[in-house]
Amino acid sequence: MQWGRPGAACWAECDSRDPGTARRFYEAVHGWTAVESEGYSVFELDGEPVAGLLQMPESVPAEAPSSWLVYFAVPDVDATCERAVRSAGTLSVGPMSVQDSRFAVLEDPRGAVFAVLHE
Repeated sequence: MQWGRPGAACWAECDSRDPGTARRFYEAVHGWTAVESEGYSVFELDGEPVAGLLQMPESVPAEAPSSWLVYFAVPDVDATCERAVRSAGTLSVGPMSVQDSRFAVLEDPRGAVFAVLHE
């Protein structure tokens, strides 16, 4: 597998109930540096982005723990979502565009959550 190629992982994001503690933890464990911008942190290693960190939305039920979301590179987010739903997956968020990227969050038939991304 090669990071960022179609079908492979291309980004990872931590939704945290306590981003300050999470930031300090991942900086200590992995040697990452957090660069903050408008409520979102990008973890960098040797100046290269490796993952994101954000505050878990208040709309998420209190019993849901902090978690990581893995994004997979796809050539067409909308077509991927259609195939996933036809294959018994569930569309949780999107598809939507943010800046120059298009993404969606899906759930497989057994409940595993993942995202797809096209930049």
